[in-house]
Amino acid sequence: MKREPWHANLLELLADLADVEAQRLCWLTPITAQRQGVLSDSPAELICGVFDDCAIDDMLNAGPVFSPSIDALLAGMSDLADAVDTNQSPENLLADPQWHQLTELAGTAKSAIAEVLE
Repeated sequence: MKREPWHANLLELLADLADVEAQRLCWLTPITAQRQGVLSDSPAELICGVFDDCAIDDMLNAGPVFSPSIDALLAGMSDLADAVDTNQSPENLLADPQWHQLTELAGTAKSAIAEVLE
């Protein structure tokens, strides 16, 4: 599959979603120079970046995007993201089994997408 400009943004956002340590640093520490620019300021923004800003949900609804297995993975992630309570405290969210599952799937999706891109 030919790499398109939006792929880089999606891969970066998936990497951020998979990086629990960066999330812990960003969401549990005071704002410092070290923390700034690590990733989205909130879990909701991070999820929105993947599924809304990159329009993955819209593309999946319109037809095939990557491969049947990757598309199914992304669709499952979208459903799981909808089920995660992003309004809970960062401490609780980072301990939430659904959040852990979502972060693991994000890492899997990032690797799978990177593999199919030229």
